[in-house]
Amino acid sequence: MHVSAGDGIVFSGGTATCTRCVASGSAGTGLRWERGWRGGATGLFVQQGPGGGSGLVGDNDTEGYDLEPRSRPVIARATIVGPGSDRRGGNEAVGLLLRSGSAIDANSLVVTGFSGGALQALGRSAQLFTEGESQWMGALLHPDPRADSPSGLPEGLEYVSANPRLQDIRYFPNPDPRPSESPPEPLGTADEGYLGAFDRERNWLDEWISFGTPEATWQRVLSRTVRDGWSAGAAHTDTDAADELFPSPR
Repeated sequence: MHVSAGDGIVFSGGTATCTRCVASGSAGTGLRWERGWRGGATGLFVQQGPGGGSGLVGDNDTEGYDLEPRSRPVIARATIVGPGSDRRGGNEAVGLLLRSGSAIDANSLVVTGFSGGALQALGRSAQLFTEGESQWMGALLHPDPRADSPSGLPEGLEYVSANPRLQDIRYFPNPDPRPSESPPEPLGTADEGYLGAFDRERNWLDEWISFGTPEATWQRVLSRTVRDGWSAGAAHTDTDAADELFPSPR
C-alpha cells in the first residue's frame, strides 16, 4: 500500500496473515489492528513520510480491554521507519503503539526515526508484558524509548538501543533498508543474518515494487552511483541535494 489517504493496512479481528507486506507514506498509521486480531505479519516494511502517523498501532477493544479473543498478532521480521527529523505539523508519531488491551508476539523488529519514540505500551497493554501474554524477542529500538517515553515502556523489557545503520532509508523512491556491513551487535549475527525484514544480501523490495515515478527512480539510481564512487566531481552535488530533500532518520 503506497500513499494511503488514511491508514495503510488494517486488520479488524480474525486470523488473516500477510507475508512481505509493505505500507509506505500513509497519512494515518502504517499498519493498524483491532478487535481481536490473532493473525500476523512476517517480512513487514512500514515507512512513514513527513506528516504521517505512527508506524504500528495495536488495539484490542475500546469497549472492554480484556474482551476475548484478545488482539495478539505475531509480528516477525519487521522494519518500521519514521521520517526522523523531517516531520511536519508538530507530528509526534510513535513507532509501535500498543493500547486498549492489545498484546503482541514480536520477533526481530527494527524501529527507528519516530519523533514520539520507538515504543509505547499503555495501560492494560503494558501489563500484558509483565503477565507474559505479550512476548518480545530481538528488538532494536532507536532512539532509546527509555529516554523518550519511560512511562510508556513495560518494566523489564529487553531490547537493543542503537542506530540500526540501514543502507538507505530516506523517504525516497525504492529505499534500501538492508543492514549495513557492520550492523549493531548482538542482532547483527542473529536470526539467519536478518535485521528486521531484510538480510544483507537481498532487498526484496526491488523484486516487485516501486515507490515512485520513473524519473524519481532514475534520480535515486544516480544518487546511488555517486554514493558508491562510480562518478565524481560536480555530480556529488546531486547526492547532497537528495540528502537535503530526503534526510535519513537520525
